[in-house]
Parts: sequence; structure tokens; C-alpha cells
Amino acid sequence: MIQVDFAFPHRYEIKEPPELPGAGQNSLPVYYFPRLGVRPERDGHWVQVVPASGLPWLGVFRGSRYTFSRLLSTPKPDQFCVVAEGQGYLVHAASPDEWQEIDMAPITSARPVAESGLLILTTFHMLAALGVAGLAWKSPRVCWDDLCISRADSERIEGTGHDPTSESAQMRFSVDTKTGDSLIAAPRSMDGRPFW
Repeated sequence: MIQVDFAFPHRYEIKEPPELPGAGQNSLPVYYFPRLGVRPERDGHWVQVVPASGLPWLGVFRGSRYTFSRLLSTPKPDQFCVVAEGQGYLVHAASPDEWQEIDMAPITSARPVAESGLLILTTFHMLAALGVAGLAWKSPRVCWDDLCISRADSERIEGTGHDPTSESAQMRFSVDTKTGDSLIAAPRSMDGRPFW
């Protein structure tokens, strides 16, 4: 099973799926993410979801072949987030037909900022925050590559990233946790213009 981070209160349980019999039959309904018609293949991350109300079900989450995978609670107590090899999904635990693919890939890290009610997701060069109402904000590009968060609290999110234009090959970033606005000048192209 992929690593789990349930920092937010939640109304479901997620377990290792039961072992499937040789014929591949199971008494629990199976949902595939994304849904591409009939998908008989079994590739992906399998989880068993037990909602507070309703019947348990199995989910199979297809990845995008990036190394980062995580299972997280979200600011919505009945919703969870699966990052399967860099591809993200938000799913309602009691209603697996209520789901959406997260429009950023590959997701390279995820960090809850529980005191702000935000789940922070990153790519190689930008951040996004998910709140109770869904996407709260997306930051501008804050580095050229290799974004790494070193600190996140209710005021700001800070870290480093790759900068091929500096001698150290590294640059700092700082983002306002509430708005996603960059608190440090964004990366610039060779002609000095901001690179978004």
C-alpha cells in the first residue's frame, strides 16, 4: 500500500484490499480511476475504502509513471486524495462516482497545512492548494525545476528549487499560504522577463 497521511479529520477508513481469488472475483464493487470505459487490467494502486455510511468498495488508481505516490485526507472530511505515481485524484469516500482528476502533473509532493485547512501539492516548479471548496489557489512558477518545500505554516510556504542562471544552481522561494502569491521575485528568462 502507498504511504498514508491523514492529517485532516476524516469520516472513512482506507485499508489494504483483500487478496483477490484466482478467478479475479470479489464481493466488493471495483471502481477504476480514471474511468476509460471497460478496463479489465489490474494495473494501478488498489485501496479498499470503508466510508462512515454506505458500503465498502475497491479503488484502482492509475499512475503517470512518476515515483511519488501518497494517500491523504483532505480538508473535506468525506473526501480523500490519492496521488498515484504523480497523478492526483480527489474522491468522495461514500460516493466513488463523485471524483475528479487533479489538473497538475506530475505531482511531486504533498503536504497538509492543517492549521490553514489546506493540502499543498507541488509540481517541479509550482504549488497549488486544495481547501474545503476545492482548488484554493495555484502559485506562479517559483523556480526552474526540482521544487522542494522546507517549511510550511499558516503564513508562508518556503523552500528551494533549481536555478540554472545562478552560480549556486539553487534559488529560494516563499509563497503566501493564504493566496499562493510569490513573496520573492519569480524566475526570469535570459532577457530579464518573468518566466511564467
